[in-house]
Amino acid sequence: MNRREFLGNLGVLAGALIFCFIVAEILFAVFGVSALQQVPNYRTSNEVWHHGFVPNSSGEFKTSEWDVKYSIDSLGFRDREYGISKSDGVFRILMLGDSYTEGYGVEADQSFSKVLERMLNNNSRSRKYEVINTAVGSYSPILEYLVLKYNGLALQPDMVILNYDWSDTHDDYTYSRNAVWDGSQLIAVRSQLEEHKSFFFKVRDFLSKHSYMYQFFAKKFAAVTSEIVPYDQESDRVIFLRDNLTDKDYSVWFNNSVPYLLSIKGVLQERNVPFIIHAYPYAVQISTGTWKSGRSVLGFRGDLIYPIRPFDIMEEFGREKGILVVSSYSYFKSAPDPSKLYYDYDGHFTAAGHKVAATALYDYLENSTLLPGH
Repeated sequence: MNRREFLGNLGVLAGALIFCFIVAEILFAVFGVSALQQVPNYRTSNEVWHHGFVPNSSGEFKTSEWDVKYSIDSLGFRDREYGISKSDGVFRILMLGDSYTEGYGVEADQSFSKVLERMLNNNSRSRKYEVINTAVGSYSPILEYLVLKYNGLALQPDMVILNYDWSDTHDDYTYSRNAVWDGSQLIAVRSQLEEHKSFFFKVRDFLSKHSYMYQFFAKKFAAVTSEIVPYDQESDRVIFLRDNLTDKDYSVWFNNSVPYLLSIKGVLQERNVPFIIHAYPYAVQISTGTWKSGRSVLGFRGDLIYPIRPFDIMEEFGREKGILVVSSYSYFKSAPDPSKLYYDYDGHFTAAGHKVAATALYDYLENSTLLPGH
């Protein structure tokens, strides 16, 4: 075979491969075998609190497990529009949190913030309650402090509930590297610029947004290709949930969040605003029958229920620092079918899971002296 024939055959082969690839892409798209990673026009970077929502924007969030709408208010929250000033007789609760609180996978009115709001109002004769959801995916106390300081306090909250995620210990560790300080005062956390991201990351990001085949195989082999290495300080964002951690390990990781939790407490204490930390469970802390198809992506074994020691640490911290702590663990653990409370692949709360979290918070508040008339 001469050079011309070789190149001709190579061209035919390349053409055939490209043709097969195009046909496969069309079939994958038509039959919904996989979904492209969307470029949400309602999310953006932020020069003060790293990232957030675009005020007055809207969009759709679609995966193989859900298809939900997003509508962002003028303050950049996934909630209805609230006025800065409160009407007479209104008790306003501000919710801080990450993707679980934001409501990944559910409509805004199905998030536990809005379910809690309805519960409170349905059982109140004279008082109106507003529960404002300020949560954004991948937020942690360092960012929540900034959002509260620069945005949330203007809403004149009567109570603030920080919904603590066990990934927050690692997120605070990571974000603190980009923190900007004015003496001892945290003033911003800068976002990573696109040009600083690796070439591999940019290629992967491009394919995830434009290739159905890539998304199909990326999900199928996600456990193998996952960047998360269990127990690795840099990559394991859920390291706080691992088994075999020592008391020293727990202390080191939790201390990444402590300064920012105390800063939030201080800001609110100056204004006599009650501060509550709500700790909720991951599916791997509840049952081996929950989050079955996706837990391996984050390095969790299917035959293990992971430690609940983090709840003890949070409660010990609350007692020591005079911060109210409520745990919804027992509510999730006692549910008749916990597998219905979490998405099987993604692992976030389903609408049923949000109802459980809201019930735990409602029961706590109703049995406390924190609400007007209680």
